[in-house]
Amino acid sequence: MFFSSHYILSARVLLVISNDDAMTWGTIIDWIIKNGIPVAIIVLGAVLIYHIAGFIIKRMVLGYTKRRANRVDVENEEQKKRAVTLGSFIKSVVLVVIIIAVLILVLNLMGVNLAVVLGSLGIVALGISLAMQGLIKDFINGFFIIIDDYYHIGDIVTIAGRNGTVERIDLRKTTLRDQSGVVHIIPNSLVDVSSNETRGFSRINLDITVGYGEDLNIAINTINDVCAELSRDFTWKSMLLSAPHVLRVEVLGDYGINIKIVGDTRPGAHSAVMGELRLRLKNEFDKRHIEIPWPTHKIYFGNKA
Repeated sequence: MFFSSHYILSARVLLVISNDDAMTWGTIIDWIIKNGIPVAIIVLGAVLIYHIAGFIIKRMVLGYTKRRANRVDVENEEQKKRAVTLGSFIKSVVLVVIIIAVLILVLNLMGVNLAVVLGSLGIVALGISLAMQGLIKDFINGFFIIIDDYYHIGDIVTIAGRNGTVERIDLRKTTLRDQSGVVHIIPNSLVDVSSNETRGFSRINLDITVGYGEDLNIAINTINDVCAELSRDFTWKSMLLSAPHVLRVEVLGDYGINIKIVGDTRPGAHSAVMGELRLRLKNEFDKRHIEIPWPTHKIYFGNKA
């Protein structure tokens, strides 16, 4: 029913465009010959305006970043990512506005009665809105994601069960790339809960297991020594906001004792820092003969006869 009414309305619009005469290839060619130059000027002007708007938006974004910049580098990074996200969103909105303006100008040049066309399009838009409620929800959620600042381009997030780095945000979808390089395109309507791993800072949350036969004081001192050495290393100290350290004995496990290490890093640097920390701890444990246990099983064969 909806599609039949859509075709009827489309036919009405074509009749209006052709001034109640059947649209033919001949009339189309005659119209292009007569109005081709004005249409070309409109299109070229729209392209020029879009590029000028992009330049102005970029300058505004840079000004916004400088005004909001703080002495804390982490906040500077947050403002930069926020500015990039807003700039991308504003440019997409400007593009839509320019396309609509070009269509109106071209239709006006064709002598179309815009009131009739807009009325017909309004009825069509109502039918489309009923048939495409999911898409409308995408747009609404996308608007609030950007305005409420859920996440930025470059953030590491988990949304709709997928984890990855945000590569693109627009009104309809969010694009993530995970650690395997797989791209996930997620409709904004599915973003009901978002978990951001890089807002402001990232955190080292690492458990190291030592054997029950080890002296815990020696193990803890060894871990803190390795953490202190890492925080003094020129390559790694720039990634750290606070030196990693032992927080507590976390768990008396089935086959070893878990010791929790915590610390804060720059956004997104926690994985690299934890990888380096594991490497250094393994090497130091080997030097000091501290056991890192692994699961073992005892097999009982029953009483001997």
